[in-house]
Amino acid sequence: CSKTFFLVIFQVMAAHGATGILLYLDWRRAVLCWVIPYIFGADAIVTMNMLQHDGTEDIVLGEHKGPKMNVNSARNFTGPVINWITCNNGYHAIHHMYSNMHWTKYPEMHQKLIAPHSNPELDEPDILKFLWRTYFWPGKLPEHRQSKES
Repeated sequence: CSKTFFLVIFQVMAAHGATGILLYLDWRRAVLCWVIPYIFGADAIVTMNMLQHDGTEDIVLGEHKGPKMNVNSARNFTGPVINWITCNNGYHAIHHMYSNMHWTKYPEMHQKLIAPHSNPELDEPDILKFLWRTYFWPGKLPEHRQSKES
């Protein structure tokens, strides 16, 4: 077994162990302050990730990070509010390209490395307007989800 495997097992045991201890000490406070935020946080991460990759070009394994990455394989939410909430994770293409870069450098590096080479339609300044336009009004299915007529 690899070192990574043991680190993952240790992390899972530590997280679930902490949850168990908190539930034992005060289950009401644990549910309110630990379990519910965890559920909402996990849902928010999955939803944000889906929005950032749905309708973009396919990710090529082995070329999904670093300078060879296709910059059109992720949508970028460039607004200040969503990036304040998510520690600049809205700048998603640069996050994939250089995941070990500190998140405070994402906006600058997005402008330098991503914006000049990416499809401008994948830079969304406002996530709420994107959600409204995509899912409510006009709420049309994206081109990649529309059935192809023969």
